[in-house]
Amino acid sequence: MSQTLRVVLPVFSYGTAIGWISPMGPRLMSEDTPAAAPVHPDTISWMASVVYMVGTPTVFLFGYIVDNYGRKKALMLTSFSMAACWGLKLYSTETWALITARAIVGLGVSGSYVVTPLYIKEISEDTIRGTLGSLVVLSQNLGNLFAYIMGEYLSYHAMLWVCLIVPILHLVLFMAMPETPSYLLKSGKVEPTASSHENTIKLKICPSSFIKEDPNTYFMACVTDRSTFRAFRIVLIITVARELCGCLAVLHFASLIFSKASAGCLLTANQQAAVLGLVQFVGSCTASSLVERTGRKVGLLL
Repeated sequence: MSQTLRVVLPVFSYGTAIGWISPMGPRLMSEDTPAAAPVHPDTISWMASVVYMVGTPTVFLFGYIVDNYGRKKALMLTSFSMAACWGLKLYSTETWALITARAIVGLGVSGSYVVTPLYIKEISEDTIRGTLGSLVVLSQNLGNLFAYIMGEYLSYHAMLWVCLIVPILHLVLFMAMPETPSYLLKSGKVEPTASSHENTIKLKICPSSFIKEDPNTYFMACVTDRSTFRAFRIVLIITVARELCGCLAVLHFASLIFSKASAGCLLTANQQAAVLGLVQFVGSCTASSLVERTGRKVGLLL
């Protein structure tokens, strides 16, 4: 489990990037802005949306990287991009820097959701794969909550430094992690596979399932294989529905929404956003604990 926590650190970092704009967006637009002048609301909107404008096409880029250069290198590239994002924001508060930094987050979101689940799948035992896989979403929600809370109490630059520590910590810790046996088999590196297999056992993670993987499985199987296409269709519909429900807009602008909608509330807008993040986190914890007991279908229905 401790080794899996290393793997999901980039997802946590991505969660902080989503949550960061909620407390810091209003601060950048205020008269007490850390920038040279109050940032225009249109710039804040671009900062939120450019992440996914970049992240959508780079999904295919990371698909290429994981197959040709390995899961480990791809995951470290993800953390490097997140570190670059926070570093650029520390370097400058100009409009170009803020939007460019958020565009770099697009690489982070692609890497987080392409590589992390794949790495966990290829090193985890069948009996706990669902629980470990659910840590991806749990880590993102924990990152959101972390950003909402820290944004209430830390200054603009102090929060950037704290957020920068996470991807740097992952880069350092992940150097000791092995490449997945599945990738080594697929790439024809037979001898390193044995070493990686031994390292994985030392990490108390059983990679028995990688032997069953068919290295000749291609993306077209999602269309040509009936059962695979059905699963792909279900996941696609659920994912699209989740994005179209407006959850990302709420997560990015939670503080701004609460400040407009809850005049007279005892809690500040950032504190109300933290409550939202806490509800998300509790829901993720519940799903993580139930996924292996109730099955995937029940979880999807809920």
